[in-house]
Amino acid sequence: MHRIKAHEISKGALLDRLVDAKLQEEYPQSTLEDRDYFERYEMDFEWHFDPKYCSFIGFEDYQRLVLRKETEYLDWDEYHKTYCTYKADQEFVEFYEKLSSKTKWVANAQSSASKHEWPKYKRLAYYQAVKIAAGYKNIRLALVFTGFSEYICSVEFDRSTYGAIASLYFEIWKRVAKKKMSFVSALKQVYDEGICESCRFEMKLELDYGPKSGPMKLNYDTYVAYINARVCENEAHLRIKEAVKKFVSSFCLF
Repeated sequence: MHRIKAHEISKGALLDRLVDAKLQEEYPQSTLEDRDYFERYEMDFEWHFDPKYCSFIGFEDYQRLVLRKETEYLDWDEYHKTYCTYKADQEFVEFYEKLSSKTKWVANAQSSASKHEWPKYKRLAYYQAVKIAAGYKNIRLALVFTGFSEYICSVEFDRSTYGAIASLYFEIWKRVAKKKMSFVSALKQVYDEGICESCRFEMKLELDYGPKSGPMKLNYDTYVAYINARVCENEAHLRIKEAVKKFVSSFCLF
């Protein structure tokens, strides 16, 4: 019944409407047996009870519940070994929020630091992370390092990926909104002038669509085109960077 409930909820059903008595009428024992107790439903759930962990007597049910291994997660095997309790995860969330709040300086430093300076800033931020974690008794040092690594990766990703793509759309916006150029003409000018070199592959793909609209044009029309030409360029750049986060996927480190 729990499988059926979870499946129905994943499809939009409300829990308080899934009454056990009605479900038992709809799914009698014979139906459950014929359908192998709907075991296949479990493959649709993002989380599942790991059979191996279910045999560990000292574990809480929360520790037995794990994410399925999917390609969207990096370092999934390491995550799978954490065995965190509910209390530890609660503390980790608080720790991560404090880390993000109290080390905003590292994001600012990353935008201007040289290749040789950046490791020093990361070490300083890590020392600060350890000090923050000292206030939580249920977080192990290994998890502190994992959380810190995820945070630093997000900072680096923000600059290298979001930053580069935002700069590309900003250059296009300046030409379309302020110079009244067409999207294709603006994109071709940016491409020909060698601006935003890190996005050259994406620009070439878009230009190869010819008269048809490609994904870049769709993203521009959906998320960027609304920005008025009278908006100052600094403000426009910030808005575009936030817009980019809506159509460029990030990653899950664990």
